[in-house]
Amino acid sequence: MNKLFFNYSLITISIYNIAMNFSFLLIPFLLLSNFLFSQKDPIRYGKISKIEKNIQKSNLDPDANAIILCDFGEINFQGNSVEITRHTRIKILTQNGLNEANIVLPYVFKDNRERISKVKAQTININSEGNVEKIKIKKDQFYTIDVNNILKEKRFTFPDVKPGSIIEFQYTKITEKVVTLEEWTFQNKLPTLKSQLNVVVGGNLDFKIVYNGNRLINKYGNNDSNSWFLENLAPIKEETYCPNPKDYIESIRFQLAGYHQYSSIPTGKMEYVKLMTTWDNLAKEMLSFKAYKNILNQKKESNKLLLQIINGKEEDLEKVKKIYSFVQNEIDWNGQYHLFPEESFSRIMEQKRGNNSEINLCLVRLLQSAGLDANPLIISTKGNGLITKTYPLYNQFNHILVQVKIGEEDILMDAVSNFRPYNLLAKNDLKPFGFLLHKTEPRWILIEYPTKTKSIIVNNLIFKQNEMKFNISYAFFEHKAVEYRRKFLQEEVKENFITTHLQNTFDGNDMDLDSFRVKNSHDLEKPFLITCYFTKALKDGQELDIIYLNPFLKKHFDKNPFVNPIRYLPVDFILPSSEKFIYNLKIPDGFELAEIPKSIKYSTDSKKVSYTYGFSYAEGGKVQLCSNYKVIHPLIMPDEYGALRELYNKMMGLQSTQLVLKRK
Repeated sequence: MNKLFFNYSLITISIYNIAMNFSFLLIPFLLLSNFLFSQKDPIRYGKISKIEKNIQKSNLDPDANAIILCDFGEINFQGNSVEITRHTRIKILTQNGLNEANIVLPYVFKDNRERISKVKAQTININSEGNVEKIKIKKDQFYTIDVNNILKEKRFTFPDVKPGSIIEFQYTKITEKVVTLEEWTFQNKLPTLKSQLNVVVGGNLDFKIVYNGNRLINKYGNNDSNSWFLENLAPIKEETYCPNPKDYIESIRFQLAGYHQYSSIPTGKMEYVKLMTTWDNLAKEMLSFKAYKNILNQKKESNKLLLQIINGKEEDLEKVKKIYSFVQNEIDWNGQYHLFPEESFSRIMEQKRGNNSEINLCLVRLLQSAGLDANPLIISTKGNGLITKTYPLYNQFNHILVQVKIGEEDILMDAVSNFRPYNLLAKNDLKPFGFLLHKTEPRWILIEYPTKTKSIIVNNLIFKQNEMKFNISYAFFEHKAVEYRRKFLQEEVKENFITTHLQNTFDGNDMDLDSFRVKNSHDLEKPFLITCYFTKALKDGQELDIIYLNPFLKKHFDKNPFVNPIRYLPVDFILPSSEKFIYNLKIPDGFELAEIPKSIKYSTDSKKVSYTYGFSYAEGGKVQLCSNYKVIHPLIMPDEYGALRELYNKMMGLQSTQLVLKRK
């Protein structure tokens, strides 16, 4: 069965434990009440328009196999009961779109939490004479499937579906004892012509509303509303260089902030009951959780262990480096992200293995034992989505970093990798801010990007008798150093690291690796340096008139990641970067360049990305070719994508260019 992308499940929780995972761009506040909807219903069951009949292709996505003609929802919240009615209409455009005829509606049946009723569905076909034919799904064709002891699914398949068919279904879901409303996503995996949501909330309930997406913010950000309508919405697809597409979906979330009730004192007056906590209280609550105390409160154990790490005479920064290195090398990461640890400090140090929170909380504990001001910093990683400062909800977060204050500087650390220096966070950690769990001064901390991650590769080529001699040096800095140092140290046969990871091509595999040397393989704070020596034999015994040279033994990219003509989501390179290739050549006696390359520079209109291809020629037959690729600003918006794609096309073409030497 094909589960519809836009299916959703209501998150139901106790009124005393309000927690929900949010992704936001802007957070306006609204008190929803029972006033009339400003929008008319955009769809009527069984009534299709002439436009819907005639649609054969989506202008929003020319390759789409189906299109959502309309997605209409009505949510009625009264007391602790929520009734959600949804009406969806889809048109099948191609044979590959027939999978959309399989519908799955999940719901939580445990403790009678949710139930689905009033389900109806039909296929609408237009015959050759232009007449409408409707095939309704019978009651016995709707199936209820037990998924597990919590979830069930209502399933059905539309009959007689073919390209050109319109399928529509409607159902009502009732949910009991909840304090959160459904998230409504206006965008889905299919292009959507119309999407509308109406909401009715009882007057005694105070709900806050959160908009995600520029269109919603621009249209409704400053207005009170209980009806929202968007049209012509592009599909949401997984795309390269976009860690979390959900960050950019047009959607609405709701959270109950409080409610009004009659005072316990018989005065007849209403009183407001606040349900949402504060960030200060959240910090206190998290630090008081047993899972955290099992590590952070084991002072005696960490004090004893600390004697093996430092002698107490070091400067504070040197203490930080030694303790970080100890934790980094003593505890292996099990690959799991959890906001809460499962083991105690002693148990983790005994097992020498743990999840992300266990490793970094152990680091906090040891730093505190060394007399340093160190605390946990909770964040949401790149793949986990955006967070909001408006709602103090801990399950927006999925990772813990370590903050330690040295003088006036906040140093942020993440010890889950064996290959990063103490002051370099992983790319996945680079979100705008994190929340510091400090006993007395909890606060938001800005997570600053590194200045730049860069690589410099210099290829020196000389001709010696019937051979070409290559001396190639690689210098990797910051995150590039982490990447290549990890590959080198994990490779059992070190020669394979050179041939597998440093060279894109070996000109037909006829280059021989003579030797290589590596510097700073274990010194994480320094650049990772490699020098390689290669030999390539010329054709033995033959008089060559033409020699073809490929200056880019390593390319900026093996293949163009931006081949699609349309991009719906931003391109997120995560951090600024620079990659520079320098090719130095001494032209052999009796030869000359058949054609002198032209120097050229490309950049996007926004100047966020640039590429320079420079050529210089000096006396004595000395040639230098320089290829420099830079990402100045890592976030490229969809309206800038065309210029980025064009730059990549030109760069990929120049990377394939050979230098040709001909005999004079």
